[in-house]
Amino acid sequence: PLEITIPIYSISGKTVKTIEKKIDLTGYRSAEIEWDGTDEMGSELPGGVYLYQIRLRSNANESDLNIQSKHQKLIIVR
Repeated sequence: PLEITIPIYSISGKTVKTIEKKIDLTGYRSAEIEWDGTDEMGSELPGGVYLYQIRLRSNANESDLNIQSKHQKLIIVR
């Protein structure tokens, strides 16, 4: 399976939300990752600039571990 982790950070570096999802890699797949714009406590995040990191971890077989990561900017407008 492909393990996807997306931590979302405030501009000061505090983690406000972490989204996790596992996707089965059998066959050709496209999968959505939804987020409702809330923090870990369920409160709506205020408008502003946030940073997020997409981490992909694949363990196709026991001896082969592949990890990739990328950072991006997120702007919430309310």
